[in-house]
Amino acid sequence: SMMTAYENKEISLAREFSMLPSSEAIVPFIDSVVNDKKLRLILNVPNNGAIEGIPDDVVVEVPVIVGRNFIEREKIGRLPGRLMVHIIAPRWWRMENILQAFRDRDKMSLLLMIAEDHRTKSFEQAKNLLEELMSQDWNKDLREHYK
Repeated sequence: SMMTAYENKEISLAREFSMLPSSEAIVPFIDSVVNDKKLRLILNVPNNGAIEGIPDDVVVEVPVIVGRNFIEREKIGRLPGRLMVHIIAPRWWRMENILQAFRDRDKMSLLLMIAEDHRTKSFEQAKNLLEELMSQDWNKDLREHYK
């Protein structure tokens, strides 16, 4: 293990573990913050004006400049109308629907979202699917939350 190698001074960490930079996405971010290196990354951050037409509190994936004490969003501005209307807005509204259902503990909103899905053939099918999902042992927390 890594701890064993660290504690045993006779083991060369350079031989035991790769000296190549990690491919984990979080590593450059940590390096930038810890070592105060300005770095351009693509991160999920609250919009805060980066993309016009999307509320500031909605999390978006945008280019940012990261350093020890800051994350500066690159201003994207206005996206093409077709992209906003057909892709971004529907996803944003779906997120808002899910958030509203969660905050209000609103099982009916979950049911309506399933019923609206183009793969759903009937309201009865939507009800059955939701009940089946909620009845699974691993969904105990879901059952308790959405009463």
